[in-house]
Amino acid sequence: MYEKFKSRKTLLSGLLILVLVISFSAFYYFVNRGEKIDTGLSQRVVTGYNNLADDAIFNTSLGVFTIHFLKDKAPLSVNTFIKLADAGKYNGITIDKMTSEVFTVQAPTSSSVVKWSEVNNEKMSFGSVAVFNSDSNDGAFFVVDTYEALDLQGKHAVFARVTKGLEVLEKIAKAPHDSKGNPVPAIKIIKVDLK
Repeated sequence: MYEKFKSRKTLLSGLLILVLVISFSAFYYFVNRGEKIDTGLSQRVVTGYNNLADDAIFNTSLGVFTIHFLKDKAPLSVNTFIKLADAGKYNGITIDKMTSEVFTVQAPTSSSVVKWSEVNNEKMSFGSVAVFNSDSNDGAFFVVDTYEALDLQGKHAVFARVTKGLEVLEKIAKAPHDSKGNPVPAIKIIKVDLK
């Protein structure tokens, strides 16, 4: 009798271990397949995305500029930008709004697209590229086109810096705009290439 009980106990232990291994494997697959639900942020975030790019080259109607990603300072924002740029979401769109400090780019994305939301304390200076700290800004980012924007520092995530083509930022900053802040004529982002 004891031997039957012992063999059943061994069998049940083996089955339990098998179920745990399968559960862990399934969890690992879903976490690392590209996207997951982060309940701590109550939003979709990018994880495990193949983030090989270090730079993005913006070909605009006023010239070309390059940004370099700050992967260690804003990993979520870098991954989200790369995913959207790789999908061509920034190709063919126009710069939306300009203020005395920044110009904004809003990708035409749906609400199902991955969102970004993080904050860092990187310096907001000429050529800083940052995302708005808001769940509603799907695909939107801004570029600082003034000496510095201290009132924005610590409120948003700087995820890149312009490393080449600073003169193009100056052209964009000096471009005329309408009462809503939209450049006139429109300034178009022709294509964004990752490298």
